[in-house]
Amino acid sequence: MCANRSRFGPQTQTEIAEIEAHLLECYTLFFKQSESSGEWSGGVAAELAADYLNEQLKLAIIQRTAGKSKESVRELLSLGISVLR
Repeated sequence: MCANRSRFGPQTQTEIAEIEAHLLECYTLFFKQSESSGEWSGGVAAELAADYLNEQLKLAIIQRTAGKSKESVRELLSLGISVLR
């Protein structure tokens, strides 16, 4: 998604960055809470796991917009995030 941001104006780019930052905060909180409750022990920092998840989700969106089938994208995303289990 970052590669295509240049086609947007500065205000829209700022809003996209703010949304992405908020998502990363939410993902990080999710991993921290999951680790605290014993539901997740990924062996990596919550921030790294959040960044990885964010990148996997962006890749899935890019693949769908490029025309890959939802089944194919679902399989690839499942494989990609399986390392977080």
